[in-house]
Amino acid sequence: MERGDGKRLDCPKVWQEVVATHRNGGILTKKEAEKFGELLGSSMSAQKVPPGWYTCKEIGEAQGLSASMVSQYMRQGIDRGEIETRKFRILTGDRVYPVPHFKPKK
Repeated sequence: MERGDGKRLDCPKVWQEVVATHRNGGILTKKEAEKFGELLGSSMSAQKVPPGWYTCKEIGEAQGLSASMVSQYMRQGIDRGEIETRKFRILTGDRVYPVPHFKPKK
């Protein structure tokens, strides 16, 4: 698994350390918690969405349509090969979620 910055994240090793700490009856120290936070790094943070990529909600607001209607149109466009789709992690409310973004193919 890669972090957002391209560095490899050794999940099995990280998980083994968490399990070993828990099994020994301990809780994570501040230093260990910082290490895990560093390893997870930007994989848990929002991404910058490149220009030209939009969510169904953004397209719907611009066109005066509901997000669900735009989603149907986007699926049809994808099936015809006219629309590209890609998920970006964006901040929605107080959480970061992978949200599909769309743009027309050139």
